[in-house]
Amino acid sequence: MPILLSKGETSPPYLQAVVDVLAASLPEAEVKTYRGGGHAPQATHAEEYVATVTEFATRAGRAT
Repeated sequence: MPILLSKGETSPPYLQAVVDVLAASLPEAEVKTYRGGGHAPQATHAEEYVATVTEFATRAGRAT
């Protein structure tokens, strides 16, 4: 099953590490890093976040 993980460049290192471990453990995972973003990209990068999730959901819907 496709999985979308996200992280921000300015998130605390331990949170970025969690995303990296999850991505390495989940073969279908895709990681989106938000440039200049922190822990809540939906708040700080709302337009980019919505576009990313929409595009991912569209592709994932076609794949299933």
